Amino acid sequence: MLIDSLLWNFPLLCLACMKHVLSIFIFLTLSTFCRAQDTVTKNGKTYIFIGHMPEFRGDYMQFIRNHIQYPFDARTANISGQVMVRFIINEDGTVSDPIIIRHVYPSLDSEAVRVVKLMLWKPGATANGKRIKVPQSLPVNFQLNDVSANPH
Repeated sequence: MLIDSLLWNFPLLCLACMKHVLSIFIFLTLSTFCRAQDTVTKNGKTYIFIGHMPEFRGDYMQFIRNHIQYPFDARTANISGQVMVRFIINEDGTVSDPIIIRHVYPSLDSEAVRVVKLMLWKPGATANGKRIKVPQSLPVNFQLNDVSANPH
């Protein structure tokens, strides 16, 4: 009896399912075309949604390899590692406020900051139609066997 009831009502069940699927499809389609609010405040904190992150103009790894100068003291002490630098990409694409968030060696840290400050980014982040500053983190690798590093 239950099977007969399900078979008899199957077209109605499919129609109800299709109604929900169609509603979800319409919602997703409209949300793609409608612009959401760029900022949201929750629990007293304001969050900014960034549609397009800034991009480096060119290959940033190649830029770092071309501009890095392996410090003499770190080279003679046989020190290598990865320095992590956090910085701000300004509205015009320049870099400001670099800080080291993963230290390796003082002269390697200083060289990583120097090279990051040279970088010029293509700004892309906007909030409410205005360009905004965006925090970014970037690893700078120092390897003694890297022949592309300048020995200065």
